[in-house]
Amino acid sequence: MKEEKVQKNKKLIALGTTLVVAGIIVGYIPIMSDRIQLLRENDDVERFLNKQKSSISEMVDNRISENVITNDNLSENTIVDNNNENKNNNNVSYVDSKEFSMVLEIPKIKLQKGIYHKESKYNSVKYNIEILEPSDMPDVEKGNLILASHRGSSSVSYFNGLSKLAKGDLVSVYYGDIKYTYKISDVYYIKKTGAASIIRDENETVLTMITCVKNNKNKQVVYISNLISKENY
Repeated sequence: MKEEKVQKNKKLIALGTTLVVAGIIVGYIPIMSDRIQLLRENDDVERFLNKQKSSISEMVDNRISENVITNDNLSENTIVDNNNENKNNNNVSYVDSKEFSMVLEIPKIKLQKGIYHKESKYNSVKYNIEILEPSDMPDVEKGNLILASHRGSSSVSYFNGLSKLAKGDLVSVYYGDIKYTYKISDVYYIKKTGAASIIRDENETVLTMITCVKNNKNKQVVYISNLISKENY
């Protein structure tokens, strides 16, 4: 009887050990998956930055005029964040593309992230930093590139560190073979209604970044940055 009890206890211990090990492996899989994805994204960014692009996309550039807000008397523009559900995908060559159109870099928060083409189905806050409509590409004089992303602890919360930014901080966008550097000129809060009021100087070339506010589901924060320099990279 005693020997049978010992054998039974050994089996229980072995089973318990197996379950613990299995639990550790299962818990570690998402961490490894996120890590592998991050390494892949970093490789893609590196390839993008090392590749001199004389022309990103002639078709995308041709569509810029469709998205420019032309009322020169307005200093406040209203945009709608439709989370990519109603986009006009005329440029079918980029619909399924995972090719980057640009790279966003924010040194203060150590963010360097590739951004998909505006026409790509992956251009959504569900997957990445999203280029919102109506956005201009960085090479459009007096245009406005509008980016949005989640904040929080999820794997797609790329704008989680934006709360550390303030007026005067620098943000760069690599587009084509040019590095566009912007300086943050204004930070303000808006109600989260599905639309965002962009208040900016119409005489400046602008980068706008939008994200949620921590512990407040009813508000968003908007970062306005003005272009201060351009250089080849």
